[in-house]
Amino acid sequence: MKKSLASLLFPLFFAVQISAQTLVGKVLDDAGEPLPFASVFVQNSTNGTTANAEGEFRLSLEKGTHRVVFQYVGFKQKIETVEITGEKPIVRLLVRMESNALEIGEVVVLANAEDPAYGIMREVIARRKQHKKWLPEYACDAYVKGLYKILDAPKKLLGKDVGNMGGALDSNRTGIVYLSESVSKMYVQAAPARKKEVMISSKVSGDPNGFSLNRATLTDFSLYDEHIEVERDILSPLADNAFSYYRFRLVGRFRDQNGHEIAKIEVIPKRETDPVFGGFLYVVDGEWCLQGADLTLTGAAIHQPVLDTLRIAQEFVPMSAGTGTGWALLSQVTTFKFGIFGFKIGGFFNSVFSNYDLKPAFPAELFSNEVFKIEEKAAERDSSYWEKTRPMPLTTEESRDYVKKDSLRRIVTSKAYLDSVDRVDNKYKLVNFFLGYTYSKSFERLDFSVPSAFRWVQFNTVQGGLLNIEPSLRKEGDERATHFWEVNGRLNYGFAEKRLRGDAGFRRRFNSVNFAELRLAGGLKTEQFNENQPITPFVNTSYSLFGRQNFMKIYEKAFAEAQFSREIRHGIFGTASVEWADRRLLENHSDYSWRRKNDRQYTSNDPVPTKGREQLFVGGRAFFAELRLRFRFAQEYLSYPKMKVYGESKWPDLTVIYRKALPNVAGSTADFDFLMGQFRQSDLGFGIGGHTSWTLAGGTFLRAKSLQFMDFRHFLGNQTRLGDPSNYTSGFFMLPYYDFSTDGAFAKAHAQHHFEGYFLDKIPGIRKLGWKEVLGFNVLWTEKGALVPTETERPLPYWELNFGLENIGFGAFRMGRVDVVASWFGGNFERVGVVFGADL
Repeated sequence: MKKSLASLLFPLFFAVQISAQTLVGKVLDDAGEPLPFASVFVQNSTNGTTANAEGEFRLSLEKGTHRVVFQYVGFKQKIETVEITGEKPIVRLLVRMESNALEIGEVVVLANAEDPAYGIMREVIARRKQHKKWLPEYACDAYVKGLYKILDAPKKLLGKDVGNMGGALDSNRTGIVYLSESVSKMYVQAAPARKKEVMISSKVSGDPNGFSLNRATLTDFSLYDEHIEVERDILSPLADNAFSYYRFRLVGRFRDQNGHEIAKIEVIPKRETDPVFGGFLYVVDGEWCLQGADLTLTGAAIHQPVLDTLRIAQEFVPMSAGTGTGWALLSQVTTFKFGIFGFKIGGFFNSVFSNYDLKPAFPAELFSNEVFKIEEKAAERDSSYWEKTRPMPLTTEESRDYVKKDSLRRIVTSKAYLDSVDRVDNKYKLVNFFLGYTYSKSFERLDFSVPSAFRWVQFNTVQGGLLNIEPSLRKEGDERATHFWEVNGRLNYGFAEKRLRGDAGFRRRFNSVNFAELRLAGGLKTEQFNENQPITPFVNTSYSLFGRQNFMKIYEKAFAEAQFSREIRHGIFGTASVEWADRRLLENHSDYSWRRKNDRQYTSNDPVPTKGREQLFVGGRAFFAELRLRFRFAQEYLSYPKMKVYGESKWPDLTVIYRKALPNVAGSTADFDFLMGQFRQSDLGFGIGGHTSWTLAGGTFLRAKSLQFMDFRHFLGNQTRLGDPSNYTSGFFMLPYYDFSTDGAFAKAHAQHHFEGYFLDKIPGIRKLGWKEVLGFNVLWTEKGALVPTETERPLPYWELNFGLENIGFGAFRMGRVDVVASWFGGNFERVGVVFGADL
């Protein structure tokens, strides 16, 4: 339906004060409908903007005559001459754009002939690296607006009323849940290649002190890179091997107002589940670069069923008149739709890059490992600043959301309101018994929690049935929890053992800049001999009750410990701790199981064969001191007011641990020194071929004068059919828990390569399942220490090879993983097993 001219030219938001020399207006198609996110820029410059979702735009201009270009994918470029005299604060303009009349005469393809698009794409691909480098260094301004909107919401979620989500939803169950704007300065250096973004202003609807999520560097997708990371690495249609994954079709040609001939090329995935885009590219003939792109990505392409579509639309402008010049990214609009748990959500990130400086004088010490920074007062800009600064006007809906959320904010953060909510939420209900219970004093940021009853009831052969309750109390110092304290407790009673134990811990985070943190703990508890906690209470309970297998081996420990950790300097994180412990051997007190007794017998609580037990564990006191250092080389980081976020490093982390037992301190009889080092990398990328996570570690006891079995170096083994994928690059699938524990030297290696569906996506039928393949190995060598019983000797090293399938499930629930594992002792094949895991 067409709108009246008055409504098009004089929307409500134009009534606010706008700075002098401002061009405002609306961009329509030839049917009178608005063209959302159309590009608007001054010819032969990067002074530009984009229209908002309703086609309305705003562009600041200096005095003089300007040729303003209006550009929209699929429409003829239009140029309007605008005179800015300075006499009027606002110049208004209504622009109608015509659909592109493509020249299609040259697009006729004879039988068995190659589509002309392939010749064009070969030229573009051949110059991909050249175009990528044509802007070797620069500085520019970046404005980003982000919006998430619920398009439909269920009335209940897990049996609980969704309500109106704090006033965000209207009567139609729709509403904006996130709206933010940011203005940043981007700096790019050529040699060495570095990039930095400084956010100078940030505005978040409903949060006057909020910091935007709209990082321009995260929305700056370059198709001139071979891969673009969106959940997984997506192959660019300009990549060197693009013809193996894409088909191309020349749709037609048109000529822009500067005389450039533009070829419109359709990009067609060869397989719908490949990590590739579909859509259109607009290529400048002769210069063989992009003038625009309108690409879509489906959930199937990234193995993410919750995603409907992701669309990336880019517009490029020539930096100066004539041909042979470079083209710079002016605007990018990333729109998306997805659904999860009954919610249908849509949104966009609208980015405008302007005022490119091709010969920047970078400030001294600008570039470092700090790649992103939000200035201290970025969130303190007032409404007049935003009216003068934002390059595109707000839509009516966006303006109303700011007003509504600001009003709601004052209400929902008041003590009276928070207390009223707490009075309702703090009432104990039957569902809290199963899901856990939290008592809150929201205004004071204080919470008391008790976990689900499913975690209360456990079983092991030492204690029998046991009640294990772990309450916690937490007090946050500010709304972002940059500093806090918390107290955790545990009460543990074994009914067969008839013994009550309890311990408590205190944790204090002083800040979130260097993450200085103090921990204190003490009490009486049971502990597994293996400090890696290889089997969880739930798994042990299940195997004991259903299978009469008691894999968990525990001892009693009265203890007191203190730990302090912080970032020592950038990239170096240190933890120092001391512990006193009095340790005692425990015996089985229960033979209970749901399986018949004559089918299988429980083993003793000894973690190793009986021979040598008197040497391995006689109990007694010990005093330990430990220093742990983690080095992350070339670590990038993000700086927020009162907060620091660790970023990535292309190098592996190095962790060094030194542990010393001090004799004759508080009755300690332990006396040893242990040293180990570990390299670990969690995401070594190989493009669309997936990524590898790996660990390499080794260590030794420098002295082993006096130690007991729990002081040995143990390894994360597994003797069940259940695994934890988060441990697959630090542990083993089928290694016995204690057979290779050592008081000597050891070395181990782990690797898992995630192919991300590289092979399965090519198999018809199978690719629709969305499964991903994994291939990996684990290897362990240990030196037999003086105290290890001879019964545990087997040929070394121990090897495992595994092949797995991950992303198994349905809909949004794709946490399943299954691995087939083969193991060897030395050169002797041991067995093949299947391990099931859930990637939580």
